[in-house]
Amino acid sequence: MRLHPASAFAALLCIAAPALPAQQGQPRSGPDSVFSVEKYLDYETVSDARISPDGSRVVYTRRYVDRMEDEWKSALWIMDADGSRNRFLTRGSSAVWSPDGKRIAYLAEGEPRGTQVWVRWMDGEGGATQVSHLTETPANLRWSPDGRWLGFSMFVPKSTPWRIDLPAAPAGARWTQPPRHVNRLHYRSDR
Repeated sequence: MRLHPASAFAALLCIAAPALPAQQGQPRSGPDSVFSVEKYLDYETVSDARISPDGSRVVYTRRYVDRMEDEWKSALWIMDADGSRNRFLTRGSSAVWSPDGKRIAYLAEGEPRGTQVWVRWMDGEGGATQVSHLTETPANLRWSPDGRWLGFSMFVPKSTPWRIDLPAAPAGARWTQPPRHVNRLHYRSDR
């Protein structure tokens, strides 16, 4: 379907108009009235605000344009619930608090190259650990109610089998169970 040039221009105005400040009653002119490349490079958004389980802190994603790399970047910021002590936390996005509020899980660049799942201890002592090594991009992170598991969604090509070869456990060892691969949309019903 091909748009008429006037329709395309009207659609562009509808998209760009909310980003431009409106002067009440007076037409704007001059350099401040145009959404320029310079303004685009200063553009920032905030999303995914998550309140800690005890209600004392908020972690959120701040997305901005990196002028030197010419790409969007994301960083996690944290502040107290009253808005004080707003500060940078780490590179990444989409943070979720563990049920006990001691950790956050989030998405950030890792190995192999691409977006990976990370867990960070919020007491300031443990740091962050990459907990996935995926070839596809994960999304929709969630903690289990007991805080022992992380769930996420991810596109898995049908031709790629999920196989993890682990060595045998030593005699008497209590290892974590292997991951479950769910390939049905409705794999479990309520109750």
